[in-house]
Amino acid sequence: MHLGPTPFDTIMIFLPIWLPALIVGVTIQWIVARSAAISALRKHARDQERAGEQSQNAQTGAD
Repeated sequence: MHLGPTPFDTIMIFLPIWLPALIVGVTIQWIVARSAAISALRKHARDQERAGEQSQNAQTGAD
């Protein structure tokens, strides 16, 4: 492992290695979190719709 004479030089040496990995990792995490949030919102909307239908059926006495 080659280290520069200063901490800044060391960071600049390793920047091409860890920056792309960091960007890819953050992008993957964002996609996973976004997908999970969208899925939860869709499920919530379906549950709300079903609850509304059930309450209408209960009010009208229909099953």
